[in-house]
Amino acid sequence: MPESVIKMKELESRTGVGREAIRFYIREGMLPEPEKPKRNVAHYSEMHVKRLRAIRHMQDSREMSLAKIKAVLDSAEFDTLIENESLQGLERLIPALLDGVAPAPERSAGDVLADGDVTEAELSQLVERGVVSPARRQGVDWFDFRDQAILRKWGQLREAGFTCERGYDLELLQRFKDAAEHLAAKEVPQFLAAFGDGISAETAAEIAAEGIESANDIIAQLHIKALIRQLTEQLDRQ
Repeated sequence: MPESVIKMKELESRTGVGREAIRFYIREGMLPEPEKPKRNVAHYSEMHVKRLRAIRHMQDSREMSLAKIKAVLDSAEFDTLIENESLQGLERLIPALLDGVAPAPERSAGDVLADGDVTEAELSQLVERGVVSPARRQGVDWFDFRDQAILRKWGQLREAGFTCERGYDLELLQRFKDAAEHLAAKEVPQFLAAFGDGISAETAAEIAAEGIESANDIIAQLHIKALIRQLTEQLDRQ
């Protein structure tokens, strides 16, 4: 029998997780199905051990929800992250912690254009400017849920009356992007300097995710305050 084969009793002993919980995690897709050479025989592996230990750590130490734990387990860099204590792959974990399971799948450029929020020429310009960043596969651009949200909100702005004829063209999105890039250029070096040593990527990702959510709320409120102040000052001058 290969050394990598682990039976249920050993898996329970090594991880401290009972068989009913293990079966639950398998049903939820948080653990892969074991190999079943026979009907009533299941062979587990070191991957099951690592994932179960990670699940226990995230539940016990971080009090994370099952949805967020599953998103971390599903992240492309998870298996690399549990092998070391570096921050490599941190950028892959943060979206999972912020959003949980992605709220919408990728969509092709054709499907995005069919929504009518932007024209083909506008979409091409937004890609060139880096406002949206599609993944190109087999000659087709695919947009993730965040890019889709940007385009959808842009369409809603236009429906509300913020049209090109009134001066609300793609330069507005460019200004938003430039402001976000300016903030990120200041925030990321500070974060890495503060949390880059003696902390695992998993822990750093959790801290970053909480910080991003709080910072976004603060930025939104500051933006509203600034708009109201500017509007009041402009109207008082008339």
